[in-house]
Amino acid sequence: GGKRSVLDIDEGDFWNTFLEKTFHPSNLEVVVRMGRQELQFGAQRLVSPLDWANNRRIFDGGHVIISRDKPWQLDIFLTKTVDVDPNKLTNNELGDIVFTGAYYTRTLGESGRKMDAYLLGKFFDEKMAIEDERYTLGGRYYGRYSDNVSFDIEAALQIGSHQVRPSNSDDILAWMVTVEGTYTFNQFAHKPWITLGIDYATGDDDPNDGEVNTFSHLFPLAHAYLGFTDVVGRQNIVDYRATVGLWPMPGKLRLRGDAHFLFLEDDDDGLYGAGGTPSQPSADESEVGVALDFTALYMFSSHANLLMGYSLFFAGDYIEATGPDDDINFFYAQWGYTF
Repeated sequence: GGKRSVLDIDEGDFWNTFLEKTFHPSNLEVVVRMGRQELQFGAQRLVSPLDWANNRRIFDGGHVIISRDKPWQLDIFLTKTVDVDPNKLTNNELGDIVFTGAYYTRTLGESGRKMDAYLLGKFFDEKMAIEDERYTLGGRYYGRYSDNVSFDIEAALQIGSHQVRPSNSDDILAWMVTVEGTYTFNQFAHKPWITLGIDYATGDDDPNDGEVNTFSHLFPLAHAYLGFTDVVGRQNIVDYRATVGLWPMPGKLRLRGDAHFLFLEDDDDGLYGAGGTPSQPSADESEVGVALDFTALYMFSSHANLLMGYSLFFAGDYIEATGPDDDINFFYAQWGYTF
């Protein structure tokens, strides 16, 4: 009987309905796909089908995938969003946002390390009250430094223009960076590991200076990176995080704990939720809070698994200054089957 999110609409519909043709010119493989489809690139920080939602994220349009053996792959796409109509409870309404771009991935030599490079464009339809033309230029470098050490570095710059009609247009200049390193104790049977990292995304220090500096996280899987309580998205946020984990039953049972220490990047900007919309105003405070996640994953097979978890969020000074500041905690269990 509570409020229903558009992510939880349970109406039946087709999510992936496309025509696909594969060509083999020279030593290349070219896949051409037209129709309704999911998009997923890299670590899903900016483009994800949103696994955790009942109503996954889908797009209508064209997608060309060019690859040569294992060294590299280039994805080029031109799509429009597919939205949920909360009144009709259907998800087959063609949206008002054009999403296009190119995403390149390459394996680097014998090391097995990889690099990504991408240019993404997100444009609001002219009939919308807000006009936003945003280009995201970014790259990622990740893999193993040694048998025990792995790393993941990603950075992106956004430029473009933003206008709330009928006011004047503002320039866009924003950026994000992620740096994380993992050390795995391979000498032990249970493979314990520790990960330390930082996620940093800019905010806007002055809404009237003619420049928008708040990073837009596009179409992300924010849930996986910034705490399962989904209090924040990758916009005007700094997350100092740590993870510890191990496999008590190697290949079967994984135990993991995550801690996120969350701050606003600019306290003149507000807080943005996991969906990217503003949730709290600015308040001259920057400490958002601490999010903790404890999970146990049991793998019955390569297809079936059971995930159980307990999540907490302890409100910081910023939350206390902007409204209700009750702490959050919840337990959950889910069974998953991967085809």
